[in-house]
Amino acid sequence: MKDYQLTREEATVAAEWWASKIDGRHHHDNGDRSSTGVMGMFLADMCMKAPTKEQIEQFKESLISHLLDDENWSLLGFGGLHCDYGPGLFLRDAAKEAGIEELNFPFKTSMYFRGGEILVRDGYGAPPKKIYPAD
Repeated sequence: MKDYQLTREEATVAAEWWASKIDGRHHHDNGDRSSTGVMGMFLADMCMKAPTKEQIEQFKESLISHLLDDENWSLLGFGGLHCDYGPGLFLRDAAKEAGIEELNFPFKTSMYFRGGEILVRDGYGAPPKKIYPAD
């Protein structure tokens, strides 16, 4: 049973933030500076395909729908949306529905919902940063 329901505004902020991360312009970073790690990040960067504006809009609509669905809330796990080397459940489903490649998602990135606040860890080793509400 959930103890918190996201508002449409919070779900929209979350979807907009993730959409800005999958536009094909970021570089992957898994924190591994070995030659193997650097090569893996380079290959992941090469495999990204920039989505169309229509795909981005579809992704946002789909993610908002998933986040606002009461039955989905318990599936969020750890109260947020996460990417390790690929997107977690809701992000993956929204991307698939929009035809966006999973390699467009940044490595080691997380978003947490905490009672009216949205916090993100934007990449490997990044400290948490509040993105909602604005200070």
